[in-house]
Amino acid sequence: MNRVSTFTSFAYGCLLILALAEPARAANQRAVSFGTTLPATCFTGDLFFKTNAAAGSNIYACVASNTWVIQAVATLGGDVTGQSNAATVTQIQGHAIAPTAPLSGQSLTWNTSTNRWEPQTVAGGGGSTLGGDVVGPSGTNTVIQLQGHPVLSTIPSPGQALIWNGSTGRWEPQTLPSGGGSGASMASQLGDLAVTLSSGAVLTIGPNCSNTTPCNIRFGAFTYSLISPVTVTLASGTGNAYFYLASAGTLTVGHSMVVNCSGSCTAPPGITSFPVDSIPLFIWHATSGVWDSTGSDQRAFLSSKDLIPGTGMVSTELQGQTTIGADPSVISLRTSVPATSSTACTSGAWASDTTFYYLCVTQNSWRRSALSTF
Repeated sequence: MNRVSTFTSFAYGCLLILALAEPARAANQRAVSFGTTLPATCFTGDLFFKTNAAAGSNIYACVASNTWVIQAVATLGGDVTGQSNAATVTQIQGHAIAPTAPLSGQSLTWNTSTNRWEPQTVAGGGGSTLGGDVVGPSGTNTVIQLQGHPVLSTIPSPGQALIWNGSTGRWEPQTLPSGGGSGASMASQLGDLAVTLSSGAVLTIGPNCSNTTPCNIRFGAFTYSLISPVTVTLASGTGNAYFYLASAGTLTVGHSMVVNCSGSCTAPPGITSFPVDSIPLFIWHATSGVWDSTGSDQRAFLSSKDLIPGTGMVSTELQGQTTIGADPSVISLRTSVPATSSTACTSGAWASDTTFYYLCVTQNSWRRSALSTF
């Protein structure tokens, strides 16, 4: 064997030994691989150059067994600055943004004084704070006054009205006194003899009626008062119930079902309409033993009743009073027996005793006729 062939054999053997020893080389001695696809396997410290990636994003490192992570990080500029994996928006369309931390509900608003976008509370918008008669955040505001006049925050009781107190200089919830010029025992009498649904089978009449705020009904010169609530219980049936005040002052629930009434109340059956001498309150319908959710309100604070005289009758009005009497031009009026034929009288007037029948034939002129048996 000559020298050339001997050298060739030696070189080949060395290369073979190096190839066989490649997996056992130290990690810091491995070469950089390249290609278009990341190898499925890698050792910690391996590097790979991905040739088909965008410039600046080509280098990958094996951070753990078979785990590649891109190493290229771009530095951004313009409206967005910093490293690509931790960028910050510092401006919009070239206009700076203040780094101030915003508060809840604020908006990004342009400040011409500082020439930048800044978080600010926008007046009238969401999250704004109101003032004047209405104060607090716009979403949870409170009316504390009316036209600049304060309102007391005390919780009102049923039937009270908002009344001006000249001593304290504010609006306050108060119970209107009966009489004394108030004209109502509760605000505008809206609570007087109201009927409310307490449950599916129970109605309550006058829930606000009490000794201090009675529910009053007037028939002519008589006033009747309800000073405690009344309950109306429906046992069964379908139809209408008529709530009214009878002329005798009795609170009545007329019906065609099975109804019971507690307290100062009666519940007569067979009633299909309001009696002519009653004051209507409500009509309430029921179906199969259950009251409807609402009824028909028949109350009327303002009302009138006209008197029209018939034949032989006349009516006169004086200071709010109506007087009904006989029409003397149609009906002759009886008077006392005249003392003489010239006793004062009105034509048509008459009188009688056991002996004579007297008739006024003209003004202050009497005639008489003797009475006899037959």
